[in-house]
Amino acid sequence: MLPDNLSTTQTAFVIVLGLVVIIVLSLMLVPGLRTVLKRTGFGHPYLLAFLEKGKYAARALIMIVGMQCLLWILEASDRSWPSIVQHVLTILLIAAITWFLCEVIVATEELLLSKISWDEAGHRRFGTQVLLIRRVLLMVVIMVGIWMSLMTFPRVQSLGQALLASAGLLSIIAGLAAQTTLTNVFAGIQLVLTNAIRVDDFVSVDGEAGRVDDITMTYVVIRPWDDRKVIYPASYFISHSFENWTQINDTIQGSTEIEVDWTAPLDDLRAELKRVLSASASWDGREGTILVTEVMDGRIRLLITLSAASASNLFALKSEVREALVTYVVHHAPQAIPHTRHVVPSDYGKCDGAE
Repeated sequence: MLPDNLSTTQTAFVIVLGLVVIIVLSLMLVPGLRTVLKRTGFGHPYLLAFLEKGKYAARALIMIVGMQCLLWILEASDRSWPSIVQHVLTILLIAAITWFLCEVIVATEELLLSKISWDEAGHRRFGTQVLLIRRVLLMVVIMVGIWMSLMTFPRVQSLGQALLASAGLLSIIAGLAAQTTLTNVFAGIQLVLTNAIRVDDFVSVDGEAGRVDDITMTYVVIRPWDDRKVIYPASYFISHSFENWTQINDTIQGSTEIEVDWTAPLDDLRAELKRVLSASASWDGREGTILVTEVMDGRIRLLITLSAASASNLFALKSEVREALVTYVVHHAPQAIPHTRHVVPSDYGKCDGAE
């Protein structure tokens, strides 16, 4: 403990020396801990990831704790100003702890997501839940940090007691004002917990088909094939039906149609389809057939059923098959190109009374 009644010069020297020691410790302690963890493997990989991600927050935390200790040491000799500084440092300490906890949450999320594959349905469910839990925890930690900072002010404490007395009325008013927002929040949580939809699932909503790009607590982002972002409120997926093509696994089956003339060589077209599928990297080998589904005036409609390992592969495969069959018809069976036939009556062009 320092002696009482330090002079101004002595106090300034102690403060400067203490700040230098604190800065050196903050700069050296985190790298030192990181080196020890790497060599010993203790807490690997989580503690090391926390230090890597939250190194700046950890340094800020060390500096603020060091400055509080310095003020505590100076309290016996100088009581004129530490109370104000102590209040500021308390707020900064809460902010640093909040910052560090947020970095820990983000680092944990990155570690967990790095171990999963978005191509597997079970992993997509886990990854989606991790994303939602990360958002919830970040919101809770930040709100608690703000609340604790505000409660360090005496006036806010008295105001908080007054608000607590009328919490029932305020909760009713807030609930009515935020009814739509709360509905979307609970809907987003329900979507994730029930596994109805996951990030990277392929879905079709109101005619828009695409991958689920993101699921937040209030909305869902769908990314169609042209990389647009279609945003739906989370409550939409609770109150409306939608198609999830990858609910169980990524393997998917689809179809495409083409129209040809009655004279089209169906056996040759089936052989051409088989050749195209065998040479395609997008086909998974499960389904590849041609069926006549409709007979029209001079034309027939062919339904081509295909299968692929993913929705993106299916889209590429359908485009590839359509192009190949159209090219085959044009070059090898031109008689199969759809024609419009007009039947001319046998007496067309005769005038009344003509022999």
